Amino acid sequence: MRTSAFTRVKAASAVLQQCRGSLLQGTTRRNLSSSSSSSSTYYDSQSGMHVPVHNVQEISIILDRSQEDSNLSTSFVPAHLYKEDPSSDMPAQLANLHSQGVQGVILPPISFPRDVRNLQTLKHIAPSKDFMFFASAKDVSAAAPLLLQQEQQEEENNSSSSVSLILKFDAEDSNINEGSMDLQKIHDAVGGNTNTITTKVNTTIVLSNIGKEDQNPISIANQVAAWIDANQGGDFIWVPSTCSADANVDSDALERLCEELSYLDLVGKTVASRLMIGGGRMDSTINDELVNETMFSGVNKFVVSNEDDISLIAEIAELQGKSILK
Repeated sequence: MRTSAFTRVKAASAVLQQCRGSLLQGTTRRNLSSSSSSSSTYYDSQSGMHVPVHNVQEISIILDRSQEDSNLSTSFVPAHLYKEDPSSDMPAQLANLHSQGVQGVILPPISFPRDVRNLQTLKHIAPSKDFMFFASAKDVSAAAPLLLQQEQQEEENNSSSSVSLILKFDAEDSNINEGSMDLQKIHDAVGGNTNTITTKVNTTIVLSNIGKEDQNPISIANQVAAWIDANQGGDFIWVPSTCSADANVDSDALERLCEELSYLDLVGKTVASRLMIGGGRMDSTINDELVNETMFSGVNKFVVSNEDDISLIAEIAELQGKSILK
């Protein structure tokens, strides 16, 4: 099934290439309108900040290991990584992934104090200063102060890679309050203004219960925008291609949702630069058509659960005249 899907992608790429030039040219103008050609940032008048230029030509890959049990000997991150000898093979593993284009890893939830210590170790052995680690937390109020403290230390030292705290956004929850409750826990734990804290603790919104044919993508996108406007979170927005073990995910519905999300005009960096597409389960395989369509529209971050899928992302990128960031 994957082969036939990829064949359709390849056959369609010739048509897509005909209009690709004008689309990318418009995107570049928007991002570089207030910066020099040699700059890696541009000035966002809404936020009053310099934000990174969104380079649609360079594709980043995120490896999803969120479903692993860190207590197992086969897990990606050993339970007591922070105790291991510096000569362990973890630095080599990360370097190998980075050489293939992996720019970040989604880790299992932070459940114990050791997980925060492991995160600190991972950040110090990361293959580049821009390498990201993503993780949710079973107890946000306990994890947030430690993450904030680490971010402040690294900001002062201008070193180490970053961690993004994953918050859940349930598209079928009429109250859409779980993520907000997590932010309130961060506020209470740190004892500061919630908006100030969420600008310092990098956060990723993961969308759940999405990809259903009868859902209204405009409504969901507007809810996401309202949540971000109210809480100042959402440095990244993760759109899994597989949301649950028995979910019947409609590819067209996901494409429509990603399109509506991309239209949002939020303070700070563009939504297209925040989107991470794919993953969601250990047995997830990439949705070729979803990757092709969203990559063509300007998304440049894709999540894989299987390292073998990295080459497929690279092939789709090549067909669109793009390259994997390494």
